Amino acid sequence: REASQLLETKGTETIPQALLYQGFSHMTRWQYSKAITYLRRYISAKPIDPYQKLIAKVNLCASYVFVGKHSSAQALLEKVLRTTERKNLSLLKGNSHELLAQVFFNQKKYPEARKQLELSYQSLKHSKTIGHFFVKKWRVLLELKTHKNPKDILPSLHALRREATKMKHWESVRDCDFYFLDITEDPQLFDYLYFGTPYQDFRKRLHAAHPNHPSISPSYIWHPGQPKQKGSEYLDLKAGVDFGRHLDIKPAQLHHRLLMTLSQDFYRTFGVGNLFSFLYENEFYNPITSPERVYKAIQRFRSWAESSSTPLDIQENLGQYRLRTTGAYGILVEPNTRIYTQIEVQRHRLKHEWRNQAFTTRQAGLTLNLSASAVRELLKNLTRQGLLLTYGQGPRQKHTFSRATLVRLQSQKI
Repeated sequence: REASQLLETKGTETIPQALLYQGFSHMTRWQYSKAITYLRRYISAKPIDPYQKLIAKVNLCASYVFVGKHSSAQALLEKVLRTTERKNLSLLKGNSHELLAQVFFNQKKYPEARKQLELSYQSLKHSKTIGHFFVKKWRVLLELKTHKNPKDILPSLHALRREATKMKHWESVRDCDFYFLDITEDPQLFDYLYFGTPYQDFRKRLHAAHPNHPSISPSYIWHPGQPKQKGSEYLDLKAGVDFGRHLDIKPAQLHHRLLMTLSQDFYRTFGVGNLFSFLYENEFYNPITSPERVYKAIQRFRSWAESSSTPLDIQENLGQYRLRTTGAYGILVEPNTRIYTQIEVQRHRLKHEWRNQAFTTRQAGLTLNLSASAVRELLKNLTRQGLLLTYGQGPRQKHTFSRATLVRLQSQKI
């Protein structure tokens, strides 16, 4: 995130390399439409290194494939393949054949896709890259699409998912679940994919593949690292409150921000640099001091979870972190989980407590555990933003989130 912000500062639009890295940055966040814009601009820029330009073209093709511009991808890939053949660039050649296989796969031209995968394998067989795994991955998915009984291929898909997990290639794990859904039509898996993926382009693809899926629920209870469990206790992420146990976290403060960060994506892990950018917004990462701040934040969260008997933990593996439950416990998330501001969290807590009822300034203060001056300022801000309705003056003043309740208050002339 910090790198993306720096790349988008004024003046970088004239630097070709900045355009390339902006394209890569958008690709890592599944923002392929935006990536296409930057990669095209980079390819048209002068002067640039011919090999870097070729890399940009391959990544542009990958972006075309994802957004469904298969004709554009095919036309450019055929040009790239002629260049890689002429210059004997086996790695880029293998990658390009694999992308062309994806084009044919999406066009349901399965024999052509199979041929391209074989060509990709021949180009990559002497390299020690992840390209071998991608060839295997698309071969399994091709079998899934062409076998007379696709369920017979499910064991191979399970094995592929295990391998992707072992390699920590989380996007391939997500892809495996996407194709599991094709066979199983499991509504719980659809919801897991939808709520557990923060990328809008992926969600559009999910909807397009399953247009008959019932409407999306406003929320989902995620059990990190555990199967879905009915009737378990849970913490409302946006509110930062376990209403069943009357347990709350300081709104939008460090513990809460950690939870919000780690709940954005059910699949991927988070490194120290990534965690820092979410925990300490508007601060630049310092390689000497910043890691220690993140470690201490995680340590304090673990201590809080233990002292409050909250069955949550932040697990670490090779410098990567993810949220896990240590018991029957869940996190209530919304479709667009993000880092909520303090005022958003406080508003959500008030709405949960009072719903359509009217409440006084004093009652709001008790709900949020705020001083009289702090709650008056909060209510004033919410009213000014049109997020809260207020009627009356002085100690008889009432607030509500419901217009129907406001009309009732006005009719009573409080």
